[in-house]
Amino acid sequence: MSNLVLMIGVAMLVLNPGISAEPITIRVVDGRNGHPITDEKLQLWFNSQSGNALSISTNKQGVAKVDAPAGAALLLFTNLYVDCRYSKQTGPERPTYPVSDIVRSGVLGANTCGTVKLSPRPGELIFFVRPEHWWEGMKH
Repeated sequence: MSNLVLMIGVAMLVLNPGISAEPITIRVVDGRNGHPITDEKLQLWFNSQSGNALSISTNKQGVAKVDAPAGAALLLFTNLYVDCRYSKQTGPERPTYPVSDIVRSGVLGANTCGTVKLSPRPGELIFFVRPEHWWEGMKH
């Protein structure tokens, strides 16, 4: 299904030259130690969490690539890992990331899981996660 959504999106860009796409790199990193998160499926929406998510997978370097509509904002969720953007203190807020900010200077997501220091490149979003603790898995 996600390949169909991606193909439709690409077709819309080709058929409508008024819409431009920006290549975005999403680097998924373990917020505790900085190691890449491989083979993780991310759910991605543009501007709001409505309709079906675009499902993209990270490669062996923990990187996923997507062409995002210019002027949009990314809304991102993980599948198998715990999101490091929030904690009990900060609450469950899930921010959006403006494509223009990612393209211009790169964006570093919040990391409440550790003190890993990384610097994004223009066109890159660094997204921190951690493995789920065994007791968190029991809550499902």
